Amino acid sequence: MLFAGAASSSDLTVDLNGNREVIEATFDRAESYLLDTTVGTNTLSLGNGDITVLDGSHTINSNVELLAQGDWNINGGDSLTVAGAISGVFALDKENTGTLKLTGANTYSGVTRVRDGTMILSGADERIADASSVRVHSGATLELDGITETVGGLRNSPGGIVLNSSAILKIGADNTLHDFPGVISGTGSLVKIGTARQSLTGVNMYTGGTTIEDGILLINSDSGLGDTNGGLTMDGGTLRYDATFDLDASRTITLEASGGTFDTNGFDTTLAQSITGDGVLTMTGNGVLTLGANNTHGGTRIEGGVVAIAGANRIGAGGTNLTLASGGTWRALAQITAAI
Repeated sequence: MLFAGAASSSDLTVDLNGNREVIEATFDRAESYLLDTTVGTNTLSLGNGDITVLDGSHTINSNVELLAQGDWNINGGDSLTVAGAISGVFALDKENTGTLKLTGANTYSGVTRVRDGTMILSGADERIADASSVRVHSGATLELDGITETVGGLRNSPGGIVLNSSAILKIGADNTLHDFPGVISGTGSLVKIGTARQSLTGVNMYTGGTTIEDGILLINSDSGLGDTNGGLTMDGGTLRYDATFDLDASRTITLEASGGTFDTNGFDTTLAQSITGDGVLTMTGNGVLTLGANNTHGGTRIEGGVVAIAGANRIGAGGTNLTLASGGTWRALAQITAAI
């Protein structure tokens, strides 16, 4: 289906007036088209899943069903906004350098790929299905416009993710191992959920902080956790090291009720900042974790490797425990007088 026409000074509205199935949809008009539904909820079904924007900025208010993998090709300087819900079991690929904005409650379960240009998720929370993992290719950008978005995971491509207006990105819902070498920036925050491992190896700059609730977050530098103004909060789950480095001393660390595990993975590291919260710090891995400040968290458990301390108040608030499990070692870096 081609939406075109001679240039004019007015935009055009097309009423679907029922459910419609087409092979593909192409927009080629400088003035805007609006695909709307005035009665009920109508669906535009795409036989090959494709939408192309050759010219202009256009809007689809109806629902869209993908009957095949969708290649949505939007020319540079042009845009498409989809306010209806996109459904289907197929992937959605954003192609070319234009902008695609999704503001509907989409349910398609395939991979979301931003191959080029910009994809914006906006309007309300949870714009794509939780099971949909995301791949942002080199030079492309995924933007979250002040919303909370849960995704399956971040796949292995070096594109950019921007968390605007304190957006929250939750990763790991598909419980599958993922690696992301791209850069996450903006004022928003990141939350690791799900039982699997997600690596973040880019030089991230987001300022809203990182929360680990489940699974494993693997980093190879402090910048994996974003700007140092963003704290690390752990409420379950594991932070695993993939190199020898220290978390920046200005980065706050808070252990909530479910605590958090530091897996040094054979590397040595120092936490020079004060660790706060009610949760227990658990140490695993074969490296050395040095606690370098007076801490007030809910105690320390060593299940593997070595925890080195220079004072009893390093292991947590007064009255908390230092627990040694089989395979764990604690090392005193100075004379310590304490009940353990």
